[in-house]
Amino acid sequence: MIRKRLSRRTFLKSASATIALPWLESMTPLSAAQASTVATEAPRRLMFLSYPYGVTEEAWFPKTAGAKYEMPKALKPLERYRKYFSVVSNLSSQACPSVHSGCTTFLTCADVYRNPSIGFSNTVSCDQLAAEHFLGKTRLPSLTLTEKGEGGMGPGSSLAWDSRGSAIPGEGDPMKVFNKLFTPETLTEEQQRDRLARKESVLDTILDDAKRMERVISSSDKDKLDEYFTSVRQMERQLEETSQWIGKPKPKSPLALPEAEEFKGSQKIKLMYDLMVAALQTDQTRVCSYRQPLNVLLKELESGNCGSHQMSHYKGHDSRYEVSLRRDILQAQSLAYLIHKLGTTKDVAGNSLLDQTLVAYGSNIRTVHMQRNIPFLLAGGTGTGVKQGQHYVFEENDTPLANMWLSMLQHTGVQAESFSNSNGTLKEIFPV
Repeated sequence: MIRKRLSRRTFLKSASATIALPWLESMTPLSAAQASTVATEAPRRLMFLSYPYGVTEEAWFPKTAGAKYEMPKALKPLERYRKYFSVVSNLSSQACPSVHSGCTTFLTCADVYRNPSIGFSNTVSCDQLAAEHFLGKTRLPSLTLTEKGEGGMGPGSSLAWDSRGSAIPGEGDPMKVFNKLFTPETLTEEQQRDRLARKESVLDTILDDAKRMERVISSSDKDKLDEYFTSVRQMERQLEETSQWIGKPKPKSPLALPEAEEFKGSQKIKLMYDLMVAALQTDQTRVCSYRQPLNVLLKELESGNCGSHQMSHYKGHDSRYEVSLRRDILQAQSLAYLIHKLGTTKDVAGNSLLDQTLVAYGSNIRTVHMQRNIPFLLAGGTGTGVKQGQHYVFEENDTPLANMWLSMLQHTGVQAESFSNSNGTLKEIFPV
């Protein structure tokens, strides 16, 4: 029987709707030559995951370098996936002096108090540089998820910061994320275009007013105005890119609508992972970030009076140490779930999502809030030449976390020569 290969742009049509299909087995190329062609079309993707207050370092970091390290107790749930990820030691994020701003600077590596006269001032996060690179190629430049009301995060409502160093709001409700990804727009195509046009006309008015003002203001104000122009142009570009998606149906969801209930602990984390995988699977975005919860995990573990901050100051093997270790194991179980999910899910080109996706997982501070040798794990990307299955130990105190972000950006195709306080790239992990 000859099997007909469906186009990756196949649609299901009815009298009332048109629905784009997610990846199906019948979309697989019929020949090795075709398979090679499809593989070259596969986009690279990035996923950034972070959590506050570090890890139980004695039980989290491997004792030896290389591929034959013994899996630490805190990472035991990941044992079966060891060839798909690497532990990276001695990355440091010392540019930021505020140890309680871990998640705030995880993706920016910025010294947020570098200018005393201004006070707090962040910079653009690496995920948003990647989102800019993919702008127009997907419906959403990036998917930004968060958990609100958590301590140990620092300022900001997610991991993401725009080009002006302003916080980008994240979404923490799984149902709202699902609706954003898969629920059809309630407005007609004409209404959506009208709404977009109104936004564009407002921007035009703002820009005209600002140009008139430029003639009568000081040089320092002109610099501020130029920064303002830049942000306006960015909004205009985003509006232009948004308009091309009007009238195009959202894809059919590969997972069910989350039920209207309160999600708890690791259950919610796994559900958010499912939503991110679905977004990548249907190529609605190629960049995801998630500021993960901690307090809800402690409730799930029934940690009693041991709060998240108190837990991070454990001494020896006291009761706080035991809570911290149980937290690490629960987080590792959730990460193992994500790696398995990515590995068994195909993208629109028929490739394993894990092969084409880099997953950065870590915390910007270590036990007792140290910013040297932060806990960091990198998964995926083996289909793009990334060398996994290792414990990489880089030079202590001389390997900025920014080197990792620069390496990931370049590997994804972003034209960047530096990022924040980077002093090089990690060629051991990213040889090509």
